[in-house]
Amino acid sequence: MSRQVTVRSDASILCAVFMVALNLRPALASLGPVLETLRTDLNLSHGSAGLLTTLPVLCMGVFAPLAMSMSARYGLRKAILCSTLLIGCATLLRSLGNFTGLLISSVCAGAGISILSPLLSIFVKRRFPARSARVSSWTTSALCMGAGLSAGTSAFLSTWLGWPTGLACWSVLAFAAALLWWWIMPPVTDTTLAIRYSLPWRQPCAWLLMLIFGVHSVIFYVLLAWVAPAYIEYGKSAVDAGHLLGLFAIMQVVGTMLVSALPTRQRERRPAILLNSGCMLAGLAGIWLAPTFMPELMMCLLGAGTAGFFSLMLILPLDYSESPEAAGAWTAMMCGGGYVIASTGPVLAGWVRDYSASYHSVFMLLTLMSSLVFMACFLLAPVSPRAGAAHAL
Repeated sequence: MSRQVTVRSDASILCAVFMVALNLRPALASLGPVLETLRTDLNLSHGSAGLLTTLPVLCMGVFAPLAMSMSARYGLRKAILCSTLLIGCATLLRSLGNFTGLLISSVCAGAGISILSPLLSIFVKRRFPARSARVSSWTTSALCMGAGLSAGTSAFLSTWLGWPTGLACWSVLAFAAALLWWWIMPPVTDTTLAIRYSLPWRQPCAWLLMLIFGVHSVIFYVLLAWVAPAYIEYGKSAVDAGHLLGLFAIMQVVGTMLVSALPTRQRERRPAILLNSGCMLAGLAGIWLAPTFMPELMMCLLGAGTAGFFSLMLILPLDYSESPEAAGAWTAMMCGGGYVIASTGPVLAGWVRDYSASYHSVFMLLTLMSSLVFMACFLLAPVSPRAGAAHAL
């Protein structure tokens, strides 16, 4: 009987984690399909419109180190709850329908996401120490599902309700997740950390993870912000371009599920990382050289490649650390520095588009960045046996 109660408890907790993780991307992914409409209605340049997707990514980097102190001070239960509520309130602000409201929304959403992501890593490694790599992949799948759902339906919702209400609708998902989290999670989760971990600034491997993650995130967020406007320019309707972005996001779920099926007792993850990086490179090169040739195939390559790569990158801090707190510190450094780097992407791509008057130069730049990521992955070290044993099945 006790065994059945434990299984049910694990299932309900996983459900709560899944619902919370669904909210890590809709605030960003929902903007892409309506960015051109929004830009036209508010009379914005491409660079200014790119700022709306750059600001949350920048805040995701700047506020990420706060996750450790929030967890230590308030406990995981309350810290995760407050971060999820902040995302919901930030998304609701978009109903104002003006540029100021969108800017404030972007900052607050980025802050909530930045704190929530490392907190989930700490929680996963603490609550599921023997399955942390696999649960982390499932969490990433939830993240990608949220991105796919919002990217694929935002254009329809905005056409039906208007873009301010269509964007604000995603706050319902965050508020529902917060309610479920508070209801399911036991108060004992609020225990504070016994040890305060500082970020691993002196670890060369941590710096390498941050740089690789940062450049990869530049590519991802440029695609998230500009792939739909690019295909509108290439002749697609706004709805069809939104469907391509939705396919990109749906294939991310496939990529993360494939990663979750990999054996967890792995010391060498570079083959899988290089495979996903190669898919990403092939998709970008295809759009750069022949943008109208089989765009669905390019979206599949990009979706599976970027998500598989992202999922593996989130597992590496778990591999290289020996405790939940250390995993949170590694994740906070990787995500914090990486997202600061990534924040330059959408607005830089907007400026390149304004200067060159086409998206051809944007995808050429992304292809070059993807090549650098592919080569840098050869430098990643295998997992140490002691750290790897901490979460092996």
